[in-house]
Amino acid sequence: MAFLVIMPSVLQRHSLSKLAANIKQTEFTFSDTMNESIRPSSTQSTGEIFHNAFGDFKLRRWPLLRRDKLQAWDASDELILQHLSDNYKTRLQQLESSAQRILIVNDAFGALSTSLYQYGVCNWGDSKISQMAAQNNINQPYNISRHVSPTNQKDNLSLLSSTSIPNGDYGIALIKIPKTSALLKQQLLSIKTLIKDDCVIIGAGMTKHIHNSTLKLFSDVLGTTESSLAKKKARLIFSQIDDSTKGDKSVQLDPYSYYCKELEGTLTSYANGFSKNNLDLGTRAMLTAIKNNRLPKAKRLLDLACGNGVLGICAAKTLSDNGKGEISIDFIDESYMAVAASQTNFSQLISSKHSCKVNFIVEDGLSHSEKKYDWIICNPPFHRGNTIETQTAKRLFRDSHRHLENNGELWIVGNHHLKYHQALEKIFSNYRLIFSDHRFSVIAAKKN
Repeated sequence: MAFLVIMPSVLQRHSLSKLAANIKQTEFTFSDTMNESIRPSSTQSTGEIFHNAFGDFKLRRWPLLRRDKLQAWDASDELILQHLSDNYKTRLQQLESSAQRILIVNDAFGALSTSLYQYGVCNWGDSKISQMAAQNNINQPYNISRHVSPTNQKDNLSLLSSTSIPNGDYGIALIKIPKTSALLKQQLLSIKTLIKDDCVIIGAGMTKHIHNSTLKLFSDVLGTTESSLAKKKARLIFSQIDDSTKGDKSVQLDPYSYYCKELEGTLTSYANGFSKNNLDLGTRAMLTAIKNNRLPKAKRLLDLACGNGVLGICAAKTLSDNGKGEISIDFIDESYMAVAASQTNFSQLISSKHSCKVNFIVEDGLSHSEKKYDWIICNPPFHRGNTIETQTAKRLFRDSHRHLENNGELWIVGNHHLKYHQALEKIFSNYRLIFSDHRFSVIAAKKN
């Protein structure tokens, strides 16, 4: 089943609903995989029990990775649930029997959504993987047996992308503090436009992620703000809408833009984008490699973990300029805002002389794709939440090998210390270094 993936009403004024008229064909797909469960192997985590004020639930981090020993919740999840249980039992009972919901923002692995499912929740965030985690954790048989049957007919879980504005009736809004302050600001501005005066607003995070600037942002956007004492290195933030902020109902979602000399044009990113204000050094290294090396004979190209799409756009333009004919290119990322930025940049930077068929896909890598490619370009993430790890990158390498045609190539860029060449050697055996500077390596691996 396919959905129109990037048609965010709040971003339409930046022309995200249209691509340039000279693009031959554009297709937007959003795989309907939320209800699919992945059976863990013997080396994958089967989940740990999250004991909290609302019950005991088995939770797994997502995607399922081999020997993943990290738990799918943190102390701030425990703290916010305990606070709700201690102080808002009456409000929760009212929610359970009414059309109102709980708005849960940035729920990394669904710990809050799973625990509060019986009251009806709207899971709002930028990560497709996080929403898959919430859906799959809620649907685990162990957890289904522990959910209290709802007393009304409302759908107890709705999933909403970061490029849309929640428009429901919410009695409680719970906000997990994201890594990016720009994303938090956008979310708070949006929340201010939709909640009622009696809505309970609570932020939560680990103390190392809550700074004076975080509290000031809550105060500036919403109004009166206080914070709790720290417990288990976690802290809560309490805000309410002041009369001084009620009058301003506008939501400023201006994109972040900068000039990219390598593409001779302006690149756009949105609030949760990586390196929003300039070209990061890893991307610059890959662009140098694309410009200075012989490119694969590719007709079908993939920018995997595409971010704002700069690598795929550069590759498509270079292939087209070299007379390779029509190019088919896919942009895939698990971030809704990243794919939105790719769409914007493609429409602005690919001209009529470049014959390209393009797809923009919000998905967990290639886990639900059957397509084959001649050339895959990837600047893989090496953070999972706030944790540095390389398992995600290695999974993308394995998936790329399966989805490459014979003699197809995977080009990746990474910091030297990540030692991606060791993983590529095990998967591809045939690889070569095509660019290196003092921090980054660009490696081309060929499928034989």
